[in-house]
Amino acid sequence: MTVERTKILDKAKKLKELAVRGVGGEMQNAKTMLDSYMKKHNITDDELSGHSPSSSFVDMSDEAFMNEMIKEIIPVILGSILSRYGNQNMEDYSNAQTQNFLNKYLSAIIERVDNKK
Repeated sequence: MTVERTKILDKAKKLKELAVRGVGGEMQNAKTMLDSYMKKHNITDDELSGHSPSSSFVDMSDEAFMNEMIKEIIPVILGSILSRYGNQNMEDYSNAQTQNFLNKYLSAIIERVDNKK
């Protein structure tokens, strides 16, 4: 498989995860985008389900990894703070975003530690 095809499948896999874990309109938009993306790149369901996303976190330096994590945690924290003053939908969205962030980075940290052994 070419590097370009791997990148295409990685993006499709991320869209699929968002279509499953997203909240409200985010989930529906991700489903629509995934369908369109799969058609554009001739991706079959079998090809997508058999693909394991490449882990770019393992190859990153510690500094680059921390910078990536910080870029994503700031909106999560701000969303959490703002949800306290908003409505229930905002709070549900914020909780889902926090859980997604934790899942993503805890897995990445474990993978990085295992890779350094």
